[in-house]
Amino acid sequence: MAHTSAAPHRIRAYDAGAVDFITVPIAETILQAKVQVYVNLFNLGCTLKRMATRDALTGIYNRLKLDELVPNEIRRSMRYKQPCSVVMLDIDLFKNINDNYGHLAGDQTLVWLAGVIKDRLRESDTLFRWGGEEFLIFAPDTELQDAGALAESVRRVIERSVNAPVGQVTCSLGVSQYKPGDTVDSLVQRADLAMYEAKRQGRNRVCLDGCKDSPELTTGSPAGKGD
Repeated sequence: MAHTSAAPHRIRAYDAGAVDFITVPIAETILQAKVQVYVNLFNLGCTLKRMATRDALTGIYNRLKLDELVPNEIRRSMRYKQPCSVVMLDIDLFKNINDNYGHLAGDQTLVWLAGVIKDRLRESDTLFRWGGEEFLIFAPDTELQDAGALAESVRRVIERSVNAPVGQVTCSLGVSQYKPGDTVDSLVQRADLAMYEAKRQGRNRVCLDGCKDSPELTTGSPAGKGD
C-alpha cells in the first residue's frame, strides 16, 4: 500500500517482492476488482496443478505426481523404519481389446479399470497410471507378503467383475518391497520384472519380487512379454 502511485514507489515495492499494490485513499471498486482477479488466478492455478498431476483419461494420478509423492513416502518409511511396497498391474492382451472392439472401447476399459482398482484399495494406498495399460499402486506401511495379498484381492475383483465394457478383463501383477539403497526406479523395476514373470507364467496372476511361484495363482495360457 502506498500514498502515491509514482514510479519510484512502485519500483521499490516490486524490488521488495510485491506483485501488486494499491494506493490510498482506497477506491472500493478497484479493491474489489483486484481481489476478484487474484481469486480467479488462484482458482486457475489449482486447476492447472490438478491437470498437471492427473491422468487426462482416467482422472487418477500420473507419473509426474508419482515422482513427487513416492520419494517423500520412501524417505518417511526410512525415517520411521516402516516398510513400503509397490504393485505393478498390466491389463492382459490389451492390444486384442483395441483390435477387436476399437480404441474407444480400450479407453473405456482403462477408465473402468481405474475405478475398480480405486474401490478395492485401502485409504492409505495411492493409485497411479504408469502409462498405456499399466497402473502402479503404492502401498505404505506394507510388507511384501501383505502387498501380495492386496494385489491378489485386486486381481480377483477385476477377474470377477461382470460390468467391464468388453466382457471379462484380467490383469497380471508384480509386487516389490523397498530395500535399503533402492531408488524409485529400482523399486518399480523389480515390480515390473515380477509382473512380466506373471505374464510368462500364464497371465492373470500375481508374482512377488524374487519368487518364481506366488500363492493364490490362477491358471492361464502362455504369454509373452508385453501381452
